[in-house]
Amino acid sequence: MSSAIEHRNVALVCSAVAAILQECPKDERLVLGLALAGGGILGAKLPDVLEPAIHSHHRAFCHSLVVLGGAAWAIFKILEWPRDTPGQRLLRATTLGVLLGYCSHLVLDSGTPRSIPLI
Repeated sequence: MSSAIEHRNVALVCSAVAAILQECPKDERLVLGLALAGGGILGAKLPDVLEPAIHSHHRAFCHSLVVLGGAAWAIFKILEWPRDTPGQRLLRATTLGVLLGYCSHLVLDSGTPRSIPLI
């Protein structure tokens, strides 16, 4: 089973890659990178906050392939968001980080012996 540290580290790597690929003003790079990283850490914890790991069969809907597909779809939609103002860029970066962290958590959990359910 993946640990909280592994979930966090993978989310940070995903967020770092996203931060590198983002086009943003130079004076906002640090803030947006931190927003992505913070969102990634939050997103990586979110599935286990919604469905706490109190036993080995804790994975239900919030850990499902359906939610993974929905979160992946949402990432593509967020990439289309307008980002004209600094506030829009900050909201987009934070939301993108949360979704990347959530998806990375589910991908790591899918590689365990219990995997994740379809629904």
